[in-house]
Amino acid sequence: LPNTTCGVRKYSGKVAMEFTANHALWWLGLGVALLAMEVLTTSFGFIFFGISALFVSVICWQFGLADVIWEMVVFAVMGGVSVPLFRSRVRALLNRSKNISIDTGKEMLLTAAVGPRAEATCEYQGAPWSVFNDSDLALQVGDRVTITRVDGIRLVIRPLHS
Repeated sequence: LPNTTCGVRKYSGKVAMEFTANHALWWLGLGVALLAMEVLTTSFGFIFFGISALFVSVICWQFGLADVIWEMVVFAVMGGVSVPLFRSRVRALLNRSKNISIDTGKEMLLTAAVGPRAEATCEYQGAPWSVFNDSDLALQVGDRVTITRVDGIRLVIRPLHS
């Protein structure tokens, strides 16, 4: 019979391996679920706890950790410490890359009319793009314009002669 300490069962032999493997799989499942939530939310909070859960899974699998309390402590400390240490750095790194646009300053030929301070869909480099006319002039099909910036998935344009 297994002996119990503080509600945690301690096994020996083959049963201990199964118990440890079950813990490792549970933490692996939690880690994958948290990483999936991060993909859906992009809040950069779940990713650190997901990595922590995967780390606990490896510890359970490789070192036979089968003490639920210690597993939770390692998970909470790793996740709780890594969020304030790394979250702002990861966000800053990703936000910095958003401001880079290889299309800024390029010219394009309008395939649709765009009113002043209005939006339309035009073809650019073989794909439909939302374009915003950042001028007070109405633009016609065939007008040449300059891309002044890329705002998300929208090209902000101005006529060449302004």
